[in-house]
Amino acid sequence: MAIVPAYRLKNIMIYGHITEPYVIGFIEFLLKKAMVLERLVVSTDTALKPSQRPDICGVTYGKKDVFTAKKRLEFSQKLLSLPRVSKRAVIQFS
Repeated sequence: MAIVPAYRLKNIMIYGHITEPYVIGFIEFLLKKAMVLERLVVSTDTALKPSQRPDICGVTYGKKDVFTAKKRLEFSQKLLSLPRVSKRAVIQFS
């Protein structure tokens, strides 16, 4: 497993069970450490395009999380309020 230095992470996409506490903690860590981050895309849809689906041990993941409008708003506000080390960092939701 290669370790990517924080000064090289420019674009990150996170999808899946994004409301889990460990995922939110990981996003917070990335925002604090990724010095040249330009774009963080957070997707509530784990049913990604076929070209984006991870194939792990022969299993292709593609399940859709149920995300109410209220949960989406609360989650979005929480992420947007997190401190960022990169002045150029933009958080996008899809």
